Amino acid sequence: MGRRLGRPVRPGGQSTLQTGETPMRAIMTVLAAAAATGLAALPAPADEATTDKATALCTQRDLQFQFAFKFRASFPQAKAAQALHRDGVAQCDSGNPEAGAAALAEALRKINVEPAGP
Repeated sequence: MGRRLGRPVRPGGQSTLQTGETPMRAIMTVLAAAAATGLAALPAPADEATTDKATALCTQRDLQFQFAFKFRASFPQAKAAQALHRDGVAQCDSGNPEAGAAALAEALRKINVEPAGP
């Protein structure tokens, strides 16, 4: 395709815009078609990133707890920490990684371990 005055042209010199159609109207037509087909309803990438980070925190804190608990099982808060750990893992597995990561962080604090991550 060649170009003439900044507009795409077909071979033979015809403009790709319909007769009388302005470039802005062509853009609006494409955007309206995208919205009508549901392309505008795609999930926001930021939400997915947040969930992915929380899921990674669940895994990281679970492994951190399993390792640390071996050496801290005799701590006064060990049973409470185990219960929080089980609850946190259950929340992570049931699709609520934000709450699960928070519960796992609290379980780690009960046995005097600084949780991994932010």
